[in-house]
Amino acid sequence: MAKTENKIFLDRTDNLTTIVDKLIKASAERIVLNIPKNSLIGESLHNFQVLKREGVTAGKELLIESVDDHILELAGICGLTATNPVFKTRERAFTDIVPRGSFKRQMSDIRPASEKEPVPAPPPKTGFFKKEKAAEEKKPITIPKKESPPFKGEIREEFSRPKKEKKPRPLSRRIVFILSLIVLTLAAYELAVNILPRAAIAITLKKNPVNFSETVKIDVSLKQPAIGASGGISLPGELLVANRNLTMSFPASGKAQVETKATGLLFVYNAFSSASQNLVATTRFQTPDGKIFRLVNPVTIPGAKVVNGEITPSKISVSVAADQAGADYNIPPTAGWKIPGFQSDPLKYQKFYAESLAPMTGGFIGEKAVPSPGDILNATTSIEQSLANVLQSQMGVLMASQFKLFDNAKKFTVLEEKIQNSDDSSNEFSVYASAEMRELVFDEEMLKKAITDKAAAGLPPGLRVADFSLDYATATADLANGKLSFSVRGDIVFVADFNADQFRSEIAGKDETSLRNMVFALPGLERATISLWPFWVQNVPRSAGKVEITVN
Repeated sequence: MAKTENKIFLDRTDNLTTIVDKLIKASAERIVLNIPKNSLIGESLHNFQVLKREGVTAGKELLIESVDDHILELAGICGLTATNPVFKTRERAFTDIVPRGSFKRQMSDIRPASEKEPVPAPPPKTGFFKKEKAAEEKKPITIPKKESPPFKGEIREEFSRPKKEKKPRPLSRRIVFILSLIVLTLAAYELAVNILPRAAIAITLKKNPVNFSETVKIDVSLKQPAIGASGGISLPGELLVANRNLTMSFPASGKAQVETKATGLLFVYNAFSSASQNLVATTRFQTPDGKIFRLVNPVTIPGAKVVNGEITPSKISVSVAADQAGADYNIPPTAGWKIPGFQSDPLKYQKFYAESLAPMTGGFIGEKAVPSPGDILNATTSIEQSLANVLQSQMGVLMASQFKLFDNAKKFTVLEEKIQNSDDSSNEFSVYASAEMRELVFDEEMLKKAITDKAAAGLPPGLRVADFSLDYATATADLANGKLSFSVRGDIVFVADFNADQFRSEIAGKDETSLRNMVFALPGLERATISLWPFWVQNVPRSAGKVEITVN
């Protein structure tokens, strides 16, 4: 049966490893390598020796095809069949050795019989093999003289021009050649020993799965995690609290006859004595033009400071409202307010006084826009939602990444709401609201560690967690007392605590036998595969980047 043949065309830059790989992967039994002129592989005879060896190992018949005489000569030296595809002739592995004892007869060898002196033979040349005699005299060939007309032509003597001997190459060329050969040898060594070698180790560790089911209690009063006698886990919790107030304006759709009193702030001064003075709600204050405003809430005016007989008045801010409704009481800032109740004591009446630093506003009599019940409901719903969003953002700042929060472990509470009609003609009303948000959280990483420590108690040492799955049941929260309880279940997978970087440094430079012994001696190993590449590599590379360790 005829052998299958495959021709592989190589590039000039293909190195030995690439060509060997193509040779081994080829499916045919006879492989023809077409090698371009001046290819990289032609730099060393060793390359063709390796090609021949790999071809024999792979069971393939290897032929070399090239137009480069140097390539053909190296292939022939190694015993490979080498041909020139242009001339379809087989090139000689060595230069043919031809004895130089004979040469072509020239016309000068032919003489008439009358001439007695023979033409001397050319001097002998030394060939590849030595002759027993240095030279043999060549007898001239004589031709009997015939009866013929006299020869009137010219007999010309011709001799073969001796070949010029090749001049020896200059010494500098030999040095360059030797240095180039050394550099190429070192480069090949570097490539084979330090660049190409690689090691790949795939390790599968034995898995130790553990199932768990725990009852967990969270308490803000705890400082450290604890495992109870009944097996439950107790962890410290943290109660996050955020507060915020907000005022918003809304359109009023209702209409009503309204009478409102002007309101504002007064600063009351005590320049009378160092004793404090109590004022009850509705205490009258009078403007310089006689308008009466009344104190909204009871207040105590602090005593004046007396130093070396000199009195420094004290002051306090109080809220007042006009005695009558109407816009007449919407007055600008005014000084010289008096307390009519102190008129019976002229000195006291003079030394207690007040002033307004801002206008009195809000006095009105007539029809005005007021909020309907629907307006109030929509307004309170909107402001409460806004407060909840703001507080949730504040909680996001307080929350750490490891905190766990259940949906039913947080509470939003509105603390206060006030509806305020507008004092101007804008047909709007305002709502003031304050609220609080509480969230009871715990450290989930602390919970996982407590569960892991408890599960690992029955296992041998030297294990680590490879996988952790955790499912929560519904929690019961008591935010008022800062307590939370729930149950959890899940699985933990333990494997041997293998440090790939440390092991990589330990196996650096080891031979294949030592490597296998070290790998299969690893604790908790289930299986492993080891690969050293290329085929001639017998030791683990010392460079960490050339040792790949995969852990499954």
